[in-house]
Amino acid sequence: MTYREALEYLDSLGSRGWVFGLSGIKGILSRIGNPERKLKIIHVAGTNGKGSTCVFISKILEAHGYKVGTYTSPHILSFRERIQVNGRKIGREEVAGYVKEIRSSLNGHDSFTYFDFTTAMAFRYFCDAGVDIAVVEVGLGGRLDSTNVVDPLVSVITRISYDHTDVLGDTLGKIAYEKAGIVKRGRPVVSAVQNGEAKDVIIRKALEMGSPIYFAGYKKGDMFTEGSLRKARYVGRRFQIEGISIPLAGFFQLENLAVSLAALEAMGFEPLEERVKKGVSQVRLPGRLEKVRSGGRLIVFDVSHNEDGIKTLIGNISFHAPFIIILGVMKDKNWRKMLDLLKPIASEFVYIKLPVVRGEEPENLAKYKKGKVFRDPELAASYVAEREGNILVTGSFYTVSEMKRAFMKICSGG
Repeated sequence: MTYREALEYLDSLGSRGWVFGLSGIKGILSRIGNPERKLKIIHVAGTNGKGSTCVFISKILEAHGYKVGTYTSPHILSFRERIQVNGRKIGREEVAGYVKEIRSSLNGHDSFTYFDFTTAMAFRYFCDAGVDIAVVEVGLGGRLDSTNVVDPLVSVITRISYDHTDVLGDTLGKIAYEKAGIVKRGRPVVSAVQNGEAKDVIIRKALEMGSPIYFAGYKKGDMFTEGSLRKARYVGRRFQIEGISIPLAGFFQLENLAVSLAALEAMGFEPLEERVKKGVSQVRLPGRLEKVRSGGRLIVFDVSHNEDGIKTLIGNISFHAPFIIILGVMKDKNWRKMLDLLKPIASEFVYIKLPVVRGEEPENLAKYKKGKVFRDPELAASYVAEREGNILVTGSFYTVSEMKRAFMKICSGG
């Protein structure tokens, strides 16, 4: 099997969509030796900030000499981004080999999804690689997510807000219930400081499971950060760290750092101050307030895909407005509210069709807020390249992925 053939097989699984429940992943894992049981895992759920938190934790542990597996989703440019060991993406030959091996071991078992398969593949890869710790990001929700077959060292819940309401529920309490489904008996829980009923739900779940719980945030919580991105200070229960420099844009990263360090503290990790600083300094996260200068203009790539994410995005870039905004969204998002929020910083909207069934038709976006419609991302990139002004690409991981590829292609001359 070649790498291309492996991706084609995985893509064929994608047509099955999302099927919530653990029977599919358990069926695969039982056939490949249940590698997840041999791993020490940090499990990360939440609405916004999961990816950043996973990378903070991974890089801090790597700086202390640990061999760390990191499983995140979705990817932006390459499937290989999802499965990494100490920052090295899984190789093309390894992808092909694991897809072939796992597929051949299924023995007729066919009730699983793309995410079931890739999650099992990540666990097997980490086990074979001999990682010391695996940092695993929940795909969607928590309680019924494919990753929720693990007994983690610590369960982590980042900021909760409205997202996937058709699946997770239409209140913060219902959404928090799904996220808190990753809490395991007796295992510590670290959560970002939550709003309203979300906090109450998480506390109740922790009490039910006999799990110690801590809240972390910026200037508030049991553990917290304060200061600035250039010079942050972490104040924990057992240790403090001064002068941490965060190489990411967005003040919200101070909260993500607090949650990350609190999670390590809760599981008994003893950090060395200089290694924490080194690890944080090595964090790179494409598509999160990623700023690129091109020909004197600014292009911002950001994967925000819900109202809270868009609000945070605007708060961090409004001083660069106005923007030509390239937007692609999923049908299940409150994209009307997202457009209302974006309108004040927009000089023009450009809508693209996303390459997934769940993608909203760009014509529907244009009916709500006037804008140009392109079903081919390269045509959209060529159009905005001829316009003047700064550019914002947002609305989905898929939007950032499609437009990055498109800009790379037109810049290279096709």
